[in-house]
Amino acid sequence: MSKKLKHAVKLRTGNALLVANAAVSTAMVFGLSFSAFGLESTKEATQMPTVTVESSKSKKGYNSERTSMPIYSQPINEIPQVVSIIPKQLMKDQGLTQTKDALRNVAGISLSAGEAGAGQGDNLTIRGFTARSDFFVDGMRDFGAYTRDPFNTEKIDVVKGPSSIGFGRGSTGGTINQETKQAQEEKITDVQLAIGSDMTKRASVDINRKIEGIKGAAFRLNVLSHENNVAERDYANNKRSGFAPTVSFGIGSENRTTLSFLHQEENNVPDYGLPWIGLRPANQSQVKRTNYYGFADGSNFFKATVDMATAKFEHDFSENTTFRQQVRFSNNQRNIRVTEAKTTGLTPTTVTRNQIAMQSTETMLDSQTSLSTKFETGSVKHNLITGIELMRETSSPVRYAFSGVPTTSLTDPSPNQPFAGTGSISTNVNTVTQTQAVFFNDTISPHEKFDIVLGGRIDRFTADYTEAVAGLSFSRTDIMPAVRSSLVYKPRKDSSVYANYGTSYNPSAEAFALNATTQNVKPEMNETFEIGTKWGFFKNKLNTMFAVFQTKKTDARVTDPTNSLLTVNGGNQMVKGFETQINGEITEKLQVFSSYAYMESEVLSSTNTNQVGNPLANVPNHTLNLWGSYKLTSKFEFGGGANAVSQRVASITVFDSSGNVVSGSTAGSLKKVDGYITFNAMAKYQITPKVSMQLNIYNLTNEFYYDQLHPSHVIPGAGRTLLLTTNIKLD
Repeated sequence: MSKKLKHAVKLRTGNALLVANAAVSTAMVFGLSFSAFGLESTKEATQMPTVTVESSKSKKGYNSERTSMPIYSQPINEIPQVVSIIPKQLMKDQGLTQTKDALRNVAGISLSAGEAGAGQGDNLTIRGFTARSDFFVDGMRDFGAYTRDPFNTEKIDVVKGPSSIGFGRGSTGGTINQETKQAQEEKITDVQLAIGSDMTKRASVDINRKIEGIKGAAFRLNVLSHENNVAERDYANNKRSGFAPTVSFGIGSENRTTLSFLHQEENNVPDYGLPWIGLRPANQSQVKRTNYYGFADGSNFFKATVDMATAKFEHDFSENTTFRQQVRFSNNQRNIRVTEAKTTGLTPTTVTRNQIAMQSTETMLDSQTSLSTKFETGSVKHNLITGIELMRETSSPVRYAFSGVPTTSLTDPSPNQPFAGTGSISTNVNTVTQTQAVFFNDTISPHEKFDIVLGGRIDRFTADYTEAVAGLSFSRTDIMPAVRSSLVYKPRKDSSVYANYGTSYNPSAEAFALNATTQNVKPEMNETFEIGTKWGFFKNKLNTMFAVFQTKKTDARVTDPTNSLLTVNGGNQMVKGFETQINGEITEKLQVFSSYAYMESEVLSSTNTNQVGNPLANVPNHTLNLWGSYKLTSKFEFGGGANAVSQRVASITVFDSSGNVVSGSTAGSLKKVDGYITFNAMAKYQITPKVSMQLNIYNLTNEFYYDQLHPSHVIPGAGRTLLLTTNIKLD
């Protein structure tokens, strides 16, 4: 298929046209479904399946056999990719209050401190490549820059390797899909009340009820209130609240409708951590780990509001054929002013307080239409899903530049100093992107022990960019085909050996970043080869996995060595390695959730020749997660584990010894931080059948370590933290 890219094609389709297109596509799929499958016998077409919803109360343990994503219809042990599912029980046992902390349970993921200087919210890399734009909720994109809280999350699916056939642009190293709690036909009233060190206060409620008088109808509501300071980090504070109602009709029938909504808001005192001094971050021999370089008078803040409304309809034409239509509108708002401490030279005594400030609104209207069906061609079985996605996204950030901001001492900063500075608008951007895509995935079974998986997707991605201050306007359209092909051998029912190949693309406007420097830059292309094996034990209560992989990025975006104001397709990058995991129940009393990944990353080529051979940013050679829980008696349970991350570099960019950027062929060094290991523990006691208490201790040894990296600042990890939770089940 041609990879020729189309440039400067404006597409001004509005929300009304997108909705109209969704309606037309829905009608077309309905029509195709009836015509294509109406030729089957009347008896088969009218025998509707019995749809069951697994009880939330029965979903205990660390092992998950399936994901709810339609594109992955097989059990996870038959999916020819590494899929790590973080279950609700694990998050509950670990007392997790942020989604990014749940992701520490998956080896090959490492946290970063954001991109482009204003990357508040959740930022991380998967298998060596940024996944900032690869968050999804129930299979639909979740672009917003906010602190994701798992209060409404049933489980988290981490799919490694390119997944563009199901998710579209991005997914170089993988994707993160958050499966939300669904309404069901059982009575639930769960309350969690928590207090902890560093002024932590948290309350959450989960209520589910049948709707009397309407068969198959139920309502569920999750509510959250949370606040905490950060151990060993002065002044940093996180405060958020939210609610998430969902109502379902037709549960257990052939026609199912679900309406859901998420509202979450936060008002934080943000922390951009410590400055770099030359090629290393400030350490405890130079500064206190508690040093805060911002302003405590309310001048530094991070405020975000997320509103996400989703409607999903499913219809079973037969036990083998299901139609799905899902539509979502989301609105994300941010208001940020945060201080980034910067130094010059190798023996600084003062820091400048760079103010990163912006206001922004992002919106998304997304329509996904799909049809999944099982059929046979002779003796060959097929499990086919086809679909259409139409999406419109907008982003309107207004950024500010400040002058006259007072400096402060490196060793003894003055956070109570009144803020003084003059701000002015530096950029006023409006970006509109539109996506039209078609996709398919066919699992072909010529024999009960063999599967061949073939998939593809074509995206037409258009971006229109205007910047009011400089009076700039750009447009770009990219056509991006992605493919997937796999071979699976199943030596037994709960095991597989597989080989997988997949591709994905990263357009220059992927994160609404189209501008004067990137308007002529074509998409980066990624391809991954993966060979692995998965084995289930003890009636599939314990799952193990081992995989070897290689991901190569071509046409990587790099700074033009002859003009630092331009970006060019001038590089090739590669990450290769292996990973293994073991999740589930070893005995009736002992459960584990552990994984390890080894990664080697390298810049293979670059127009900045001094970058060639460098490792990629935020890619440790080793990441390790260990966690286990043991039920000592019927009432007492304890658990614990460790997280280990080896040395990382902050950027592929080369610096001189004073921390100044050098480009072209000029020799230099990389900014890097040392690795670390932290330990966590848990103890739980069942007071009554309906009440339990749980104590979690994080960073048991109070380790000082660098957690989130950025080329301009480093955020230390939290110190020792205690959290005491009371779990109450009223039903």
